[in-house]
Amino acid sequence: MKLGDGNNKYFHACIKAKNKIKKMSMLQAEDVTELKTKAKIEKEVMLFYKNMMGKADAKIDGIDTTVLIEGPQLSNVKTEFLTTTITNDEIEKALRSICDLKAPRVDGYEAYFFKVTWSIMKHDVLRAVHDCFLTVRM
Repeated sequence: MKLGDGNNKYFHACIKAKNKIKKMSMLQAEDVTELKTKAKIEKEVMLFYKNMMGKADAKIDGIDTTVLIEGPQLSNVKTEFLTTTITNDEIEKALRSICDLKAPRVDGYEAYFFKVTWSIMKHDVLRAVHDCFLTVRM
C-alpha cells in the first residue's frame, strides 16, 4: 500500500472466487426433480417462499375495531421504546452481537469485515442505518 497499490486486484479475485463457491448449481424440488438451470432454480425458490407467505383474503371488509380495542396491545413504555430514535450505541452493539461469519450480503461482506474496519466505516454505516430508519428504505 505504501507504493500506491491497494491490493485491489487480489481483493477482487478473492471476492470472485468466494462468489463462485457460493453459487447454487442444482436444487432438488419438493417433488424430487433436480433443477439445474438458473431460471428453474429461481422459479422454485420464489414459489417456495410465496407458498410460505400465504394468500390475500378478498373477503375482509375492513378492520375489526373490537380486536384493536380489546386485543393484546403494547404498553405505553414499550410503544415509546419502539418509536424512539435508534442510537449510535445501539447500532454498534447490534453489529458487535452478530457472529463474524453470519449475514453475508450479496457482495460477500460478512459482519467481520465491518467490525474490523469499524474505525474507517463507522460514520458511513451509522448514516446508512439512520437513513434506513428515517426513510424506511435500504
